[in-house]
Amino acid sequence: MAYDDNDEPSARCHTNGGLRIVDGISTGLSTIGLVYSTYLLFNSKTSTNTKMYSEQMIFETDYDFVTASDELRKQTIHACSANPLQDDYRMYFNDQEWGNVVYRGIPLPIESVFSFDPWYLLQWVLTTSVLFQCARTTFPNYRPEDGPDAWRWVEYALTSPLQIVIICSSFYMRELYFLFLIAGLQGALVTMGYGIELQIQLVCDTQLEHSRKQTTCTTCTVILDVVKLYLSFFAASIFHIIIWGVILCKFFAQDHAFTDCQDSSGMPWFVRFIVIFECCLFTAFGLVMFVQIVYVTTTSHQKTQQQHMSMWWYVALAYSILSITAKLGLEYGFIGLMYMLAFI
Repeated sequence: MAYDDNDEPSARCHTNGGLRIVDGISTGLSTIGLVYSTYLLFNSKTSTNTKMYSEQMIFETDYDFVTASDELRKQTIHACSANPLQDDYRMYFNDQEWGNVVYRGIPLPIESVFSFDPWYLLQWVLTTSVLFQCARTTFPNYRPEDGPDAWRWVEYALTSPLQIVIICSSFYMRELYFLFLIAGLQGALVTMGYGIELQIQLVCDTQLEHSRKQTTCTTCTVILDVVKLYLSFFAASIFHIIIWGVILCKFFAQDHAFTDCQDSSGMPWFVRFIVIFECCLFTAFGLVMFVQIVYVTTTSHQKTQQQHMSMWWYVALAYSILSITAKLGLEYGFIGLMYMLAFI
């Protein structure tokens, strides 16, 4: 339900002006980051093109293949395991019998024909952000206090999956199908976020209607809407935990492998910054939504229309700050990593 234009116009003008300032600052910072990253891109010393791979289970009966795989397993355990008795890095074999013939199956990374350059992904993220932030700053009919902003979620759907790909590639997680799946799940999660905001708006509208009519039927409707809202948020939280649970598990496993496999250098500091910082920022988006849901569904007192409008404004403000922080933080970490690896 769109709010009446006559509802406290002075407050509306004030809130819009304040948020436009924040979006204007975000636009300026994003533009500076875009220009600087573009300059570095065209002055890179070497190519940062990243080849992807796909994992394939290879089955063989050849004696030399079996012998080589056994030797590789022994050498891997010897080189990598901090405690060889635990076999922390024992390679996976699948000895399968078909037609009285035993085949040795071993998963191998097969080079893919697909590749990508993280620089260009970062350019896309920053360019898209600049365009959407500039539109929010200059578009005269932009009124975040009216409720869910579909275009904000379109921006996130176009940028956050690629941010996930950049984060994963920073610690060498470049398996083709894994990247497609986890980026796709992130895009679906963003779309779900917009759906949850529509449910929040529905609860707000139903509460206002309930405060005017005071009917039992409307009370039941409010309760059902609140239950559906929490169920949707719970499902979104599970998806977020899956995404970042997998990323963090992969990251810490790779980090341990650096140390265990006789490599004292360890994971570059900027990679740690990228993963941990972006995890915190992506989680903060969910926390903002959770606080919003708790605020809307609390029954201590009925919210007025003006309170709902203020809530949507503060949510838009929080999302604007988190979005620009996450994108510029990723740029800072990525550029720092490139300097460390002498690509710039």
